Amino acid sequence: MIVARLITPEQFGVFAIAFSIVSFTQAIRDMGTNSYIIHKTSLVGSDVQACLFIGFVVAISLSVLLLSGSGIVERLYGPDVLCAVFVLIFNLFLMPVSSTIFAVLQREMRFDLLLRVNIAGAIANAGCAISLAASGWGAMSLAWACVAGQLASAIAAAWCRPHREHFLPSYVGAKEVFRFGSVVMLGTLLSQISTNIANLITARFVTLEAMGLLSRSQSVSGLFGKLIMDGIQPLLLPLFANIKRENIALRPSVERLFSYVSVVSWPFLGFLAMSAKPIILFMFGEQWHGAAYLLIPISIGGMFWVFACILQPVLLALGRPDVTLRIQTINQAIAVVGVVLAAAHGIEAVAIAAIPISAIHGYTWWYCSARIVRIHAGAVFREAFLSGAVTVLSLAPPLLITVFSRDSGLLLQLAFCAASAMAGWIAAVFLCRHPISIEILQIVVQAKKSAYAWLRA
Repeated sequence: MIVARLITPEQFGVFAIAFSIVSFTQAIRDMGTNSYIIHKTSLVGSDVQACLFIGFVVAISLSVLLLSGSGIVERLYGPDVLCAVFVLIFNLFLMPVSSTIFAVLQREMRFDLLLRVNIAGAIANAGCAISLAASGWGAMSLAWACVAGQLASAIAAAWCRPHREHFLPSYVGAKEVFRFGSVVMLGTLLSQISTNIANLITARFVTLEAMGLLSRSQSVSGLFGKLIMDGIQPLLLPLFANIKRENIALRPSVERLFSYVSVVSWPFLGFLAMSAKPIILFMFGEQWHGAAYLLIPISIGGMFWVFACILQPVLLALGRPDVTLRIQTINQAIAVVGVVLAAAHGIEAVAIAAIPISAIHGYTWWYCSARIVRIHAGAVFREAFLSGAVTVLSLAPPLLITVFSRDSGLLLQLAFCAASAMAGWIAAVFLCRHPISIEILQIVVQAKKSAYAWLRA
């Protein structure tokens, strides 16, 4: 929100293109080593060293590849994008150390330590971005902020877990890691295509300013992922892996998780679509008003991503990265074709195309995973109906406020809409008897006990 007022949409577009280019290499650099560490039944130090070895080898190879292709990048997108790419290359060499530690902490479910590492990275990233942007660095402020954040995360991770296997790579066991990780890597790489190849294709048809607006709307629609799913995702793979190791049925957990994620994400994304303009203007300022019209279809399309968020870690926990690879291959081929057809008609067409593309993606995840995970369609449809009813009821109050308070101030209207949406959501989950209402009651009871204990102390 601060940096958006210090740089222009065009400068943000430069960074968005550079980040899209490097994101492909980062997906390859991981090589599925994190999933290997979490998935492996019995983990020893040599396994971590093998993952670290592969991480550094791939990082060096990708850096050489990016440097050799610098002429193509400059010719397609200009020298400013190339400079940002050069800076982001540094991340490739910082990630292997932190990523192996992240994976082990996830496996051990040490989320207290992961919190410290993430806070260190976030503070370094934000501090660097704001200070450099205020000094007039433009797009480069965001590129250097990524490097600063990754460096801080690596240092914090090493401080939290100073074990020798995280710093001494070894080729022993690398073949087994590569055999499992290469399939996961291909699936992860293909998942990057959905957003990144769309940006790179679209950038050939529109201006850098339009690219900045599109990337900004995508980042706002991704707020649910940042606020909610980033807290859930580190838990899902080790949780499902433990369930599998203990031979417990996955189906009830998957169905309940779908119920919980959908009842939170759908109202959230619906509110973003309904209040797109005031949200964009409040968060980023008047110069970003064009992003509001793009945010509406992108938020609607985001409602279908609930299937990928849940089913991908389930399939990896079941040891079926081949299925995720097949799904990603189908989905990303559809995404590329859809974006190519839409990009020629302008940035608005690309945003609108996100709805049918995301819907097809969601159906593909469901269709290819249902038999393996043994999901009952009736149970999922029942939970989807409940979540849909909660979404409609929770969005009714802010809709009425928007219609009947057009003359009120922007900030005041947004505050009333957000408060009414939250109140409507709480009322709706109890009115519809959604399963998450039980969790809310348990939280309230626990809060009362904690407050009582604190008062007595």
